[in-house]
Parts: sequence; structure tokens; C-alpha cells
Amino acid sequence: MEILYREIKEEDILTQKKEILELFKLLFEEDKKREKISEMYYENMSKFCKDGSAILLGAFCKNVLVGFHWAYEINWGGGRNGYTVIS
Repeated sequence: MEILYREIKEEDILTQKKEILELFKLLFEEDKKREKISEMYYENMSKFCKDGSAILLGAFCKNVLVGFHWAYEINWGGGRNGYTVIS
């Protein structure tokens, strides 16, 4: 099984929505609100990808997203802070 690592593009976020949501659900599997949280994170990922404020790297197997690393900057408390989500 060959894994291809590459940048996740806007079109990937649309075509791989089901896979992204499943990966978020795994990440938040202990949380009772994981469905809602996963949707929220998906929407943020889409927004940050569109505006260029995120770095999204994906692992693809046979053109299906099987994992990702997501990093973006947030403004919090008057300063810029790095925040990373890994799935």
C-alpha cells in the first residue's frame, strides 16, 4: 500500500469531506458532541484553506485521504499563537 503525502487543496476539502469528518470524529471520539465539533472543525478547515491561513498536509492512499496534519495561526489574547490539529 503506497501512501502519497501532499498539500491538501480546496478541491480536496470538498471531495474528501466524508473522510475528513470521519478523521475528526476519531480525534474527538471521547466527546459526546463529536458530530457537532467535527462539523465545526471541518468548516474552519475549509475557511482557513480558502483564505490561505492554514497549512494542510494530507496522506492519501489510492486518492483517499487517510490522515492529515493541519496547522494554522490564531489571534488570541492580543497575540498570534500557533495551533495545530493532528489526525
